[in-house]
Amino acid sequence: MRIAIGLNSALHPPRRALRRGLIAGSAWGIAMGAILIALGAWNCGVICITDAALTTATAMAAGICTIGPLAAFGARPA
Repeated sequence: MRIAIGLNSALHPPRRALRRGLIAGSAWGIAMGAILIALGAWNCGVICITDAALTTATAMAAGICTIGPLAAFGARPA
């Protein structure tokens, strides 16, 4: 019975954890998108709007998938 309770809580994390993961992942993605857009503008001398949108969307998706779970559940001590 204890295993089933632990599995159920792992499949349904608290709303706070999901919100924290989405906010942290989105913030990381926006920051990385801005840095990559600035680097592109520095090299080319102009900002392409479609490239900026695609870069930011990709960075946000990567941030939510990678940084989000770390922020939501934190690092567990070994």
